[in-house]
Amino acid sequence: MRILVCIAIIATGAALASDPPRAMHGDFDGLDRDRNGRLSWSEFSDRVMDMFYFSDLDNDGLIGKDEAPPGLQRHWQDFRRDGDDRVGSEAFVAFHRARFDQADADGDGQLSRAEVDGLPRRGEGGRRR
Repeated sequence: MRILVCIAIIATGAALASDPPRAMHGDFDGLDRDRNGRLSWSEFSDRVMDMFYFSDLDNDGLIGKDEAPPGLQRHWQDFRRDGDDRVGSEAFVAFHRARFDQADADGDGQLSRAEVDGLPRRGEGGRRR
């Protein structure tokens, strides 16, 4: 059972790495722990930290580009990296927080299902109306 949970976290983590809020299309209910129909930063950040943990293959507290899932590699230039071109947890979380805040159209600090549904899906352009 623990292996299945780890696989689910890794699979969702790879999707989050490609575009964090957009990846929530398929896992909104799984992220919404309190079942209130909204995703708080706390709910979302738990998944972000899981993704960081599972991406850090050598357990050194940093993610090198060679460890990063392909979606994360596409955004590599957007990360504030340490001198050796690796990403620490602070920069990783800050990147995902910015993406979360960007998706929060009404600025209430939470993402509604409508805000998530309004995000472009893979291959689409800007925000749908």
